[in-house]
Amino acid sequence: MKRIPIQRKTPLKATTIKASGRRPKMTPARKAAKGEDCTVCFPGCPNARETTVLAHLRMYGGGGMGIKPHDSEAVFADDYCHNLLDGRTHLIPELRAEVNWHECIARALIRTLRRQREKGVLIYKGEEA
Repeated sequence: MKRIPIQRKTPLKATTIKASGRRPKMTPARKAAKGEDCTVCFPGCPNARETTVLAHLRMYGGGGMGIKPHDSEAVFADDYCHNLLDGRTHLIPELRAEVNWHECIARALIRTLRRQREKGVLIYKGEEA
């Protein structure tokens, strides 16, 4: 049996995929990270204030694909440390053995929360602004 290609009576309409045009919300916590020191400071960190952002910690189940954890689950990290946290780059094996990841992240989280309180971004119930 010979197959005959199906021919359309009307041509298909050309469509374009539109980008949502939505940018991530600039929350006060994210704005507060600009120009701050890196709180993570993995070995080799240049502490580049101009690249510091609020880096969300995904390793503890707070987010998923396309979903960011809450801003309270984030640290101030420069580009170098942010790439290490997200797994885009890796430490050399000699340094990897020296680093206690959980300790570095816990210390960074405490430092970040303290800085956010100092800036007035994080206010606990009952505290004055």
